[in-house]
Amino acid sequence: MDASNQLINLARGPDYRVTRYNGCIINGIRFRTQDCDMYRKTQNSGVVVKGDHKGKPIDFYGVIREIIELKYLGGNSVFLFKYD
Repeated sequence: MDASNQLINLARGPDYRVTRYNGCIINGIRFRTQDCDMYRKTQNSGVVVKGDHKGKPIDFYGVIREIIELKYLGGNSVFLFKYD
């Protein structure tokens, strides 16, 4: 079985150097950390995550504290949000 180049690049793991951002745009949606939003009129640091609690659907709300980008070989990358 042959693995694709993209799968091989992901299996090698991310670069040990990470990039941190105060804000970013992903799929046309702007995200900012709460520290960046503190003195702005518009707020883009809120997030909602759909989940379940005791078998019932529930929305969990939070604010973004950090935005970190992990880069992989082949130009692949993943953004991670740390939020409260």
